[in-house]
Order: sequence, then structure tokens, then C-alpha cells
Amino acid sequence: MAINKASLSEEKSAHDTDLPENATLAHVTSEAEKSYIKKILKSTNGNRTKASEILGISRKSLWEKIKAYNIEESI
Repeated sequence: MAINKASLSEEKSAHDTDLPENATLAHVTSEAEKSYIKKILKSTNGNRTKASEILGISRKSLWEKIKAYNIEESI
């Protein structure tokens, strides 16, 4: 079965986002990572130690991702 952009754009689901149709995998992945980090920080009331444990990364890595993604401190 051949997959083309037309068939992909017709298959909408509840998980679709407002990403451009020509978004690269790297862009989609980074947006998903940013969104998940924000969700985890919110669930831990901004506690970076707990968030990093849940995410399975060091506090330093979490801090670097927060800085890189411009995630607001007041989650």
C-alpha cells in the first residue's frame, strides 16, 4: 500500500497538532519533548528533582532542556 501526503492528511486523529504538514521528524520530536517536559513539571509543581527522576534524566539535562526550549519557570 502506497502512502502519500494526501492520504496522510485525510487521517486525522485526536492526537493531531497544529504542526505544519511539512514538519520534519526532528521538529515534531522536539515539540513532543517540550510538551512532555512542561506536563511533567506541572504535575510536580515545578519540582525539577522529581521531574528529572520521572523523565529519567539528570537535573542538569532537565535544566538544559528547560533553557533550550524556553520553558517558563512559572508552570
